[in-house]
Amino acid sequence: MTKIDAAGFTPTEHAVKRLNQRFNVPKCDAHRWVRRFMVDATAIDDPSNNNPKARLFRRGQCIAVVNLTQKRVITVYQLTPVNKVSSWGQRLIPYLQPYGKRICRHYQRDLAANLCRSFIGLVWGAIDYQFMHHDEDVLTALSERAGQLRDTLAMGADDLQMFRQLFRTK
Repeated sequence: MTKIDAAGFTPTEHAVKRLNQRFNVPKCDAHRWVRRFMVDATAIDDPSNNNPKARLFRRGQCIAVVNLTQKRVITVYQLTPVNKVSSWGQRLIPYLQPYGKRICRHYQRDLAANLCRSFIGLVWGAIDYQFMHHDEDVLTALSERAGQLRDTLAMGADDLQMFRQLFRTK
């Protein structure tokens, strides 16, 4: 079982939502919860699971899907009863596979909502620049929003690809 350096790990928006839903963690405490989780978390899957950057970590009653290359917690689950899963590691992924499509669907919905909010903010910023203010500050804000939208889209696509590899869904 592998332990890793916990510095710099952050939750995705989807993980924040699931932390609140499944563990009653307030959204404002999600980053702190992730850092505490990663300090003592141990990897429970085989590193040769055909996806070197996606790993499952466990601490207490929580299992997290973690993207190691980007240092992000993608989603979290409550631990299943031990009598349903006889051994950790290789047997956990097949247990989660029936839920893989649902996990991907929920993540896609959260990602779409986040992208929609970002895009609407970008459009309103463009309208503000066009009709209200012709400031350099507005252009800078538009550039930052466009960059955030691009980054969110790229990270979301990467996360979905990781889910598909991890759960072997289409």
